Amino acid sequence: TFGISTTDVAENEVTPIISVDEALRRSEEVYQKAHGRNHGLMKASVAPAGLPAVSGKMAQTLKAWANQRGLIYHTHLGEGKMETLRVAEEYGLNGEAEALEYLGILDEKTLLAHSIWLSDHELDIIARSKAIPVHCPNTNMKISDGIPKIAQMLERGIPVAMGCDGEASSATKDMIREGRAGSYLQKAVTLDPTVMDAGTTFKMMSINGARALGYEDLGEIKQGNEADLVLVNMEDDLSLTDRDHRIGNLLYAGTGHAVDTVFVAGELKVRNKKIQHFDEEAILRKCNDLIHKLNVKTGYVKE
Repeated sequence: TFGISTTDVAENEVTPIISVDEALRRSEEVYQKAHGRNHGLMKASVAPAGLPAVSGKMAQTLKAWANQRGLIYHTHLGEGKMETLRVAEEYGLNGEAEALEYLGILDEKTLLAHSIWLSDHELDIIARSKAIPVHCPNTNMKISDGIPKIAQMLERGIPVAMGCDGEASSATKDMIREGRAGSYLQKAVTLDPTVMDAGTTFKMMSINGARALGYEDLGEIKQGNEADLVLVNMEDDLSLTDRDHRIGNLLYAGTGHAVDTVFVAGELKVRNKKIQHFDEEAILRKCNDLIHKLNVKTGYVKE
């Protein structure tokens, strides 16, 4: 599910800003190019950066546009403490979730990345709205954002999903490591070892993630669902060797490198840890060349 981040309020001198009309134009372009492509596997969305970097007008306009097309609205919520205080002051409310409720943004098609600096009252607002927070623990730790109230969200029946955040701040795209970090953080902050147990965390990584993106036929193996399957070699690593605790071992001791085979809609995509239909080495060489050129251009490294 693909969307382009947009912002129309500069938070610093390097923030790239665009108009609301330009954001709509780009969203329409993404919709025309991506939505329904690749035999229906691709979807479009809108992805405004989030308050306070997005004005109320941009948020409402993009939400209305997304609703007309039945698309997901993805935004950041309560990621930074100072930004949350700024939003509360600007709108005369208690926080960002209250502001999004006031703007009419929150519903079951709204994804709320991070969702850290929220009051218990705002958790109740999210629960009523059926919006879906997305927990990104590694980024939250890496750039010292804070720890969200995931345990309290789960108590309220909020269907929290797991995410890895974007390339600018995430250190990994490994969902297994992400799930482990999220589980450990909640156990530590609540002093309760039963919080975010392996089964709950696995559901956040699979079923909840699929539902968050609007898929009703993904996330679990059952009749009628798409044959999207990941096969893990549990004998490839001594720490995974326990046939009676496979989910717990994979979550607490495994990584994405344990994945051996991947099927998408019944079609084999990865076998013996190798991508089947593309030249993996050529792609990696191209990526490294592009990253090096970007590092040179930004002055991070010398030619």
